[in-house]
Amino acid sequence: MLLHYATEKNGKERKHKRDRYSFYSVNFVVAATCLFVLSCGTSFDHVDYGQLQDGMFHFAFVSAQPPPKRRGGDFSGRIEKLAKRARESRANPQETLNLWKEVLSLDPRHLEGNYQLGIMYFSGYGPQMEGLKVLGKVLEGSEVGHVDEVRIPGVHLYDTIGREKVFTISNCIGRWNWQMRDYTEARKFIEISVVAKPDDNCAAAMQATLIDNFPETVQDADKSLRLYHEEMDKFLERTVNPQTQHLQEQEQQNEGFLPIDPSIYSSLPGVNEDPFVHCVLQMFHHSFYYRADVRSSAAKQFQLVVSLFPDLLYTSPMVTRRNLMNILPPSTPNDNDDGGKERNNIMTSSKSKPCVRRKIRLGIVSGFLSEGSSVTADFQGVIRRLDKNIFDIWFIYLRERVELEPAKFLLDQNEVPSDRVLLITRNVKENVGENAHMWLKETRTRIVKLNLDILFYLDCTMSSHAQRLAMSKLAPVQALSHGHPMTSGIPSQIMDYYISWAAAELPYAESSKHYTETLKLLPGDTLHQYYEPRVVVIDHERHSATDRMPFGKLVSEGGRQSLLPNVPSSGNWYLCMQKPFKLHPEFSYFVAEILRADPFARILLHDADIPQNQGIVRRRLENAGVNSMNFKGRVHFILVQPHHRLLALYELSTVILDGYPAGGCTTTREVLELGKAIITLPANFLGSRWTLGYYNILNDTKINDAVVAKNELEYVRLAVALGTNSNNIRTDTEKRIRDNVHKLFHRDEPIQEWTKMFLDISPVCIHSDNDTKKNDEDTGNKGNRHNEL
Repeated sequence: MLLHYATEKNGKERKHKRDRYSFYSVNFVVAATCLFVLSCGTSFDHVDYGQLQDGMFHFAFVSAQPPPKRRGGDFSGRIEKLAKRARESRANPQETLNLWKEVLSLDPRHLEGNYQLGIMYFSGYGPQMEGLKVLGKVLEGSEVGHVDEVRIPGVHLYDTIGREKVFTISNCIGRWNWQMRDYTEARKFIEISVVAKPDDNCAAAMQATLIDNFPETVQDADKSLRLYHEEMDKFLERTVNPQTQHLQEQEQQNEGFLPIDPSIYSSLPGVNEDPFVHCVLQMFHHSFYYRADVRSSAAKQFQLVVSLFPDLLYTSPMVTRRNLMNILPPSTPNDNDDGGKERNNIMTSSKSKPCVRRKIRLGIVSGFLSEGSSVTADFQGVIRRLDKNIFDIWFIYLRERVELEPAKFLLDQNEVPSDRVLLITRNVKENVGENAHMWLKETRTRIVKLNLDILFYLDCTMSSHAQRLAMSKLAPVQALSHGHPMTSGIPSQIMDYYISWAAAELPYAESSKHYTETLKLLPGDTLHQYYEPRVVVIDHERHSATDRMPFGKLVSEGGRQSLLPNVPSSGNWYLCMQKPFKLHPEFSYFVAEILRADPFARILLHDADIPQNQGIVRRRLENAGVNSMNFKGRVHFILVQPHHRLLALYELSTVILDGYPAGGCTTTREVLELGKAIITLPANFLGSRWTLGYYNILNDTKINDAVVAKNELEYVRLAVALGTNSNNIRTDTEKRIRDNVHKLFHRDEPIQEWTKMFLDISPVCIHSDNDTKKNDEDTGNKGNRHNEL
């Protein structure tokens, strides 16, 4: 067999050095002082310890120094006197710090000294990373204290500092390690916190929602997913009634909920700022687990979330009133449904829903309606061109990250009146603790006042604000689309539809199983979005449409050596600039086999953004055999490039490799626009099938035969055939792409199809002059009532 998958030896654990970084989470930076308060019983004014030059000394002592030589009874007494003074010096943190350092200079293994110094460092009175390291050692009992055997890390401290403090420290360290994308360390410390306080629902939720964002091996990925379901099932078993079929009854009776203990808002760092973000780890990376049942994973996460935060479940009285008036969404399709391929003509009415003499009220909501975001880039071509004679449109931007400016078109009064834009921001000073969802209640009120027919989410699982808002029923029909290509996990009673593209999905009978929502498909024989080229010509030279910088001369005059001087310009360049988190371990075997099959191949990969993941990528390649002498120096890691240089890199490469199991969308259009070929292997889920969809629109079977693989072996074979230009296949394929790529741009069909889709799912139809008089007579007074809605 061509691909050889490495496996770990049974029982052998791999240990790797891991780098730590400064906090980038505001939650933890703001809340870190809580730990110092917890240990000392009072708070102190923060002082500047920038003059400290020996922040590493205590860790060196802990890891390298032998136990102290005893010098008689007065030695122990001296240590105890210093420790007592340190405990009592609460008014002066600098003095406290120095006293504990003096204790450790005499006894590097002093348990309390390491604990207190770690707390102070972590709280901002010294190097925070060193504080985390020493606290971790204290909890594990591996380098400090005098414990010979520790069955469960942290247990040896229960009688010394108490279970509550063991819980607090371990939970904080675990949560921080997860943010630093160190899955192994995160799981270890979160498990310590769960053992220390098994009845804490926040810690249990963290453990249940933990998943490896960057697995090193296929086995690691499978194990992470198995643990996810095991821990999730254990958590859901704690609820009285975890089923979601009767959401309204649960909402009224408050059954099946495990709300967070309010006491942790003041005792557990990070929770008070936003308990949802702290306790529930995001499910963004589930979309890359291509062998998983992502629908089940997402549905379980929804059940967990609403058990912790029952206030997220909400149905607007307006929606209830309209439902009682029989203004209901179209019925759920049966197994033979085609996802909505056959739809009514735009202005015809349906007998299954009432007609109104007004426009359809459409709310478009996203956490990424920001300038330059991938969501804006993908959807704005259509949503800006929807017919204003058919739709009244409101744009709702959940500005969770305040540094992301709204998209320019939202600020253009000539295009979007200011009263049609809702900018939702969360006041971080008011929305804390038990009041963390005040912003949500205010947002619900503002949206309900719009009396929408359809509330359309461009994305859901990339923004915690969008994820939470989506659990409210604020319009008769709510739909989600592919801003991030995975299901929300929310039942179809709340999120009615997932709108996708047939050209990039498996057949409906199979693809519909990937979503908790009812799947609706845009036609596969037309493009699904209105796209404009990413390359523009300015003064007879090609420029990036994104950064407006020229790149034509980088290709024609500078060439490979000028663009990437550290990469030899010779050989066949196989380029993959997909973000590393989109690539699972299997991709490394593709790389190894390409290097074996093409002796002139050079692989150029997007480098990971932190050393932790850089190390994993390199170990993946080693596991695949890329560290052998034959491949030495033939894999090159490329940093993030400005957009115009990225376009030049595409053009100067021999062949482009699509990511696996998640591929490109915007990247693919850019590559094709430049007339280059990209090799792709479609997996089961939408996120891996965009490239296939675009090739289907080009509608040339010879292109597909040359670039669309059916399995791992064919991916390698097709890549090498293009790379070596066997039988001029690359030359022919690139010409065919250039001849057909115009089909991807400036297409009006997507606007028409989205219009049909919205009218199809709308709870009302538009009353037109073509409606029969009989329909008016049947409607009678009810028609007048509907027209008022």
